[in-house]
Amino acid sequence: MNILKVLAVLPLVLAGCSAVKKAGMDADVEKTIWINSYKVDCTGVAPMSCLQYQEGESFQYDGWLNLYQGIEGFEYRPGNIYKLRVRVEQLNMANLPADASSIRYHLVKVLDTKSDPTLRLNDIWVLEKLEGNVFEVREHENRPQMEINVAQRRVGGKAPCNNFFGSITLKSEDTIEFGKMGSTMMACPQLDKERKMFKAFDAIRTWKIENNRLIFSDEKKMEVMVFRKVD
Repeated sequence: MNILKVLAVLPLVLAGCSAVKKAGMDADVEKTIWINSYKVDCTGVAPMSCLQYQEGESFQYDGWLNLYQGIEGFEYRPGNIYKLRVRVEQLNMANLPADASSIRYHLVKVLDTKSDPTLRLNDIWVLEKLEGNVFEVREHENRPQMEINVAQRRVGGKAPCNNFFGSITLKSEDTIEFGKMGSTMMACPQLDKERKMFKAFDAIRTWKIENNRLIFSDEKKMEVMVFRKVD
């Protein structure tokens, strides 16, 4: 009789398990993810700062996604790129507020930590050389300068005549491309030099920093522009 009762109950148990899975209660899984070296402004329920992440055994500098929650057990320090093994816990939506996430991340292990070399671009730079030649400025003139913001993927500054602004794309730790520059529209005697400067940005593909000089080169590794770090 007891065996018959067990057999009678078993289909109900299996049906219950199936219902739980359909309700979003699948078993926890482990994943390898990367965490970016800086947080970005984002909007969840309200404006906040988000970690950025990617899944997989490798990462791309232009492939980050916002993570709208923390990782339990993980101590984050800006400036480092982390490779983590995490456990992804599936939560029961029936027990959560309407605006809550259905998953929770738990740190299993920190697999790797490396400093982010692209953060070295974050600074104010003044132009010293353009296409291999010293960029001459006359007395009482200021050298063109620019400021790079890696987190926002933005660049802006002052050219010989106008203020300028634009975007950057980072595809690896030493490659960079500049978007089309926008600028104010003032005229001045240096306008031809300014146009030459803006055109040079289009050719830039790689960067390196040596002796406080930011050296931009084209796809053939030929020097395009050299900037000096502002003290």
